[in-house]
Amino acid sequence: MSKVHKNRFTALLQQASKSTGKRQSATSLSVYPIVRGGMLYLRINYGSDRLVRSLGIVCYPRAFDRATLTVKGNSEATLLLRSILTKVEQLFAEIRLTERPVNLEEIWGAMLGNYSFSNQTPTLYQLFDRFMETVQAQYEVGDIGKSSYGKLQGWDTLLKAFSRYKYGKQARIEQVVPADAKALDSFLKKTYTLSNNYVQKIIQHFKRILNYAVENEWIIRNPFLNFRRKFDMKKGEYLTEKELQLIESAPLFSPVLERIRDVFVFMCWTGLSYKDTQQLQAHHIVQTVDGDYYIIKNRQKTGTPSIVYLTDQCRLLLEKYKDDKFCLQRGQLLPIPANAKINAYLKQIAGITNIKKGVSCHTARRTFATLLHAKGVDESFIKSAMGHTSIAVTHRHYIHTQPDAIVKALKSKLAS
Repeated sequence: MSKVHKNRFTALLQQASKSTGKRQSATSLSVYPIVRGGMLYLRINYGSDRLVRSLGIVCYPRAFDRATLTVKGNSEATLLLRSILTKVEQLFAEIRLTERPVNLEEIWGAMLGNYSFSNQTPTLYQLFDRFMETVQAQYEVGDIGKSSYGKLQGWDTLLKAFSRYKYGKQARIEQVVPADAKALDSFLKKTYTLSNNYVQKIIQHFKRILNYAVENEWIIRNPFLNFRRKFDMKKGEYLTEKELQLIESAPLFSPVLERIRDVFVFMCWTGLSYKDTQQLQAHHIVQTVDGDYYIIKNRQKTGTPSIVYLTDQCRLLLEKYKDDKFCLQRGQLLPIPANAKINAYLKQIAGITNIKKGVSCHTARRTFATLLHAKGVDESFIKSAMGHTSIAVTHRHYIHTQPDAIVKALKSKLAS
């Protein structure tokens, strides 16, 4: 084996050893070009197994330079020989990376194109398709909603675009390396001008797909194992209590907008998300021994219980729509249309009330947390009301410290 050949081959085996965490011998596979009867052959040794096959290259002993892997006076034959050697090495490295049993006949067949390892291990493109098949199955049984399914389909398109750009359409899964997380970040931001937080979610999704490949033993280790999302800490908009009162008292002159306002106000004073409000049922409303009413419901998104005091105003809204035809047909306690439709109506209400903020269903949830915080409610109680898994999530993403509250607190201390 030539020095050039051995060095290139050793590098591939070292890569395989790092991925499997096992020590591998760099000499466990030997590949030798030999000359017999005026023809060039390839001899492959692996342990006690040996394979000798003709390369179809006419060559005599004096014309072959083993040290440089050169067929003298025949540059085309030299290029063909070197490409065959490289291909055999790559196929062997692929087997070692995925810990499949080494079969010399299969390696030779794959080199000739008669056998493909893809019937055992999918390409990166095929991996995306197989993962989406599992997503579709979840969608069909109702484990994920229509909007989530559509979002994942969009991410699948973006990841395939990156795969074509970075690796080519026939790329193998093991071609993905840890540094590609940064490459994907740059690609999505530059090509599609996506926000950092949205890009971080897509990279995390790619990590889940690679975990799926590990679970199916198509790769040994997830190259994105150490990837951690880095979000820009941006809190969305919320309404002050004065702005909420403005919406509550504004003359809308439209039955549709009045119904949407009722839903929005209910969400502002309960902190329930759009989906949880839509799924709210009578059995979620419980009365304490003192006669107070509250909502206890597992959040649709996380399954974490949400415990919310039900104000008299919210109870009146529920009573208002107790016999509503729309609600009865859909089994809902409030007249809630599709998410996109209700957000479109809320923009109209914001325009009518001259509120210069982006008002949406999620604005109501942030408003709820901020108003409770301004009234001095402990953050641990706000966390439980919102059904969060940690106070950090509540504080970082939902609670806004209002300037009025800061001035009021400082005034009480400084004026005394």
